[in-house]
Amino acid sequence: MASDAPRWRGSQPAGQNPIDVRLLRYFIVVAEELHFRRAAERLCIAQPPLSRAIKSLEVRLGLELFDRGSDGVSLTYPGSVLLGHSRAVLAGHANLVNEMDALRNDPRARLTLGFAGAAAGLWPTALIRQIGLSHPEVSVRLVDIAIGADASAVERRAVDVAVLSSPTEFPDGLAHLVLTKSPVLICDIQ
Repeated sequence: MASDAPRWRGSQPAGQNPIDVRLLRYFIVVAEELHFRRAAERLCIAQPPLSRAIKSLEVRLGLELFDRGSDGVSLTYPGSVLLGHSRAVLAGHANLVNEMDALRNDPRARLTLGFAGAAAGLWPTALIRQIGLSHPEVSVRLVDIAIGADASAVERRAVDVAVLSSPTEFPDGLAHLVLTKSPVLICDIQ
């Protein structure tokens, strides 16, 4: 039997056991160093937990990834296959983390809606529902602004959109839309 043939360990099918990214990072460093103590130093961890982590990965995969002999450590054929895939997975993971960080800081992914007074009735629910349907990528935050607030909340950038019950004037450059008009009853009771 060729020495490159996979040697099976354990009985767990790897496809049913997710692999922790941390274990892949440990594996890559051991594969690059081909020495557990130096790999542990590079990872800033003790050598025994690193050895246990690599054993855990081997059991999870059901494969020996390293030949451990008196003449040192070497990568097995399954280990060399895993090394290429592990580097790709970690690169993809780093890209994913960077993209999620960028989205968290992307103002296009957030919308702050400010409501004041009578405008806080049914409008928030309806607007949030509509935004969710037409722009599911946008996270909506609802903010209660002071009763009697005017459009200056948008000017100050306290909110992106303000729904006001009866604004008296709109600053130049701010778009506005009248959503509804409510009749007001004024009477003089004597």
